[in-house]
Order: sequence, then C-alpha cells, then structure tokens
Amino acid sequence: MPRAKVVPLPVTGRHHINAYLLLGRRPVIVDAGTPGSGRKIYEQVADHGVDPADVSLIVLTHGHIDHFGSAAELHRLTGAPVAGHVADLGPYRSGRAREP
Repeated sequence: MPRAKVVPLPVTGRHHINAYLLLGRRPVIVDAGTPGSGRKIYEQVADHGVDPADVSLIVLTHGHIDHFGSAAELHRLTGAPVAGHVADLGPYRSGRAREP
C-alpha cells in the first residue's frame, strides 16, 4: 500500500498550520482552520492538484475553534462528510470552543 503524503495547509500565516491535506487513495482534509478560512483551505487543496469535490472526508481532531472553525464551510464547498469525536459535539454545534 502506498504511503499517504501529508501536506500542511497554512491558514493564519506560514507557521500557524491548523489544517492538513492527506494524499493517499482518497484525499482527506484534517482540521478545518479558523472561522472564515474555508475558502482559503479549499483553494490550497486545488493548488495541490486535487479537485476539492474529490475530498472524501474532513476529520476534526479536537474542539478548539482554530481546528474546527470552518468545518461547515468546507463541508458546503466540498460536499465531504465531517467526522469528529462525540465529546466535542457541543462546540461543533454551537460554533464556540469549550472552556479548558
């Protein structure tokens, strides 16, 4: 099985990466950046030669707003389902990060 390639997708500057593109059998976006960054992530996916409509899944690693903030927007743009941990469902639904 070929190895997946991990492509950082900077959202808030070159050193603040909170989204990744996994290139393997099917492309996957890991984390969705800050609110309002969905279009930027979408365009970076396309810039790496991937049709955003081919994204098979958007995986959210945890309920911090800088990692799930554009999940709904990316879902609308790509049509890909969003997967995250059930314990973070409250922040995902409310659009607000939970307190530490």
